[in-house]
Amino acid sequence: MASTFLRRLAAGALGLLLAGALAAPVAVAQEGAGNLAGRVLDDSTGTPLFGARVLLLGTKYAAGTDEAGRFRLADVPAGPYVLQVRYIGYETVSLPLSLAPGQALQLEFSLASSGFVLPDIVVRGQGRPGMLDPKLAAFYDRMRTNAGFATFLTPQYLNQRNPQFTTDALRSVPGIRVTCGSTRTNAGGGCEIAFQRSAGAGIGTYGAGQCPPIIFLDGMFMRMKPQELDQMIPAQQIYGIEIYKGQATPPEFNYPGAACGVLAIWSGDRFGERDRERDRVGNNR
Repeated sequence: MASTFLRRLAAGALGLLLAGALAAPVAVAQEGAGNLAGRVLDDSTGTPLFGARVLLLGTKYAAGTDEAGRFRLADVPAGPYVLQVRYIGYETVSLPLSLAPGQALQLEFSLASSGFVLPDIVVRGQGRPGMLDPKLAAFYDRMRTNAGFATFLTPQYLNQRNPQFTTDALRSVPGIRVTCGSTRTNAGGGCEIAFQRSAGAGIGTYGAGQCPPIIFLDGMFMRMKPQELDQMIPAQQIYGIEIYKGQATPPEFNYPGAACGVLAIWSGDRFGERDRERDRVGNNR
């Protein structure tokens, strides 16, 4: 079944790539750049997958799918890439491709269910949640050891606030300023994120005393602007966020630019955590 799915995906993607190569040149905003767009669907039902993450590996280019399963990566420099599509509970798909100057590729991905069921998480007293993905277990380890030096947005906190966009989750964090201009759309984006610093510490287009944080996703440093955060990962797929300022940054996040601030974002199923908390409350009544 898996081999049939992969053959079908490869054949479909190849046909779409050839069609894009034969199409008339499409004007794009950046000279020598191209566009990638398409849809992400459930393999068995054809239902659009909302909130799937589409990214070009090793670059800043990433997007989340909308309610119709659509995505778009604009003004991508020409060259070879590996396009990857991720969605919780589904198999990850990677597609090597080459983008020509001025080319617009239309792609469609059908993701197969991974059949994986997340294990129950049991919390007792002050102990660390068990049976977690190692990256999420490390999140709780740092929350215990860095309490008082950093801010941690836990699954419970995010579920209570229910942010529409990733930047919305940061609005109530002391020392962070989120400013969204007229460029923000229904897909999010266009929001400036600035850490408050001492006078004269402003960087680039940010005001005096403000500077932008560097961003990590699942432990990987992302070469991107804070304004692109909403497109990088949908708020619904965030498990937790670690926020560090200056000297408090742990060694694993101490990259150039960390002196201003660090956002370490972790993906995962935080809604499962909400359901488990409801079950625990119900069982204790």
